[in-house]
Amino acid sequence: EFRRVLFRSTSTVTITAAGATNSPITFSVALVVTTPGAVLVVSPLALNFHYTYGSPLPPSPAVSISNSGGGTLNWTAAASDYWIVLSAASGTAPFGPVVGFNPANLAPGSYAGSYQITAAGASGSPATIAVTLVVDGAQPSPVITAVGNAGSFQPGVASGTWISIFGSNLSTTTYSWKS
Repeated sequence: EFRRVLFRSTSTVTITAAGATNSPITFSVALVVTTPGAVLVVSPLALNFHYTYGSPLPPSPAVSISNSGGGTLNWTAAASDYWIVLSAASGTAPFGPVVGFNPANLAPGSYAGSYQITAAGASGSPATIAVTLVVDGAQPSPVITAVGNAGSFQPGVASGTWISIFGSNLSTTTYSWKS
């Protein structure tokens, strides 16, 4: 962690005791005054969301990232799961990135993930924000709007060719198959 030296002094101290062996004794004393290093402070440390399919998304809260120490605090962030949405992946404190979620392709149920904020060299780093999401209701059905040749993107496919499927509510993952 980076600390700037504000003051440095070195001196000697001599202690004398009459009649004692090894008297006098002399030793060095050093005093160094530094600025405090960066200290990562994140709030809140837990976010809870509830979503019902067909309803608007709830508001996404801002997370407070600050430095209660000295110097500059640069941070990076990463989500543990694809459904956790971050408004910023890095920045300089103080900052308030927004954390939200994307319910696409999530079946009804409970989901738990996290949002980790790291500030190199700072005390309190990394900080982890627990993110919980409860999804209710029925997931929208997939809608296929077109199927085409994946090589030419033209209509019509032949046996053994790769195909592309276009539409909505299909998946957030791309799969590759081998025959």
